[in-house]
Amino acid sequence: MINGKTSIREVTADDPVAEAKTWGLPIKLAQRAIESTLDETRFAIERTPTPAALRQMRVNLDAFWTRKLWPTPSAGT
Repeated sequence: MINGKTSIREVTADDPVAEAKTWGLPIKLAQRAIESTLDETRFAIERTPTPAALRQMRVNLDAFWTRKLWPTPSAGT
C-alpha cells in the first residue's frame, strides 16, 4: 500500500512522497529521493536495448510513465 492505494494503476509520483511524509521524512527529501529513483529507472530503461519482439512493450511503458505523470528525461527532469 502506498499512500492508501493498493493498485499500482492508481499510484502517481506524489503518492510515495505523501507516504514518506507520514513516516516523518521531510517532503523535500522525499521528493528528491523519488525523483532520483524515477530518473535512474527511466535512464536505465532507455539505455537497455529493446529486442524487436518487445518494441511494443517500450511504447506501452512510455505511455504508462506519461499517464502516471512521472518525470521523464524528455520532460526536462
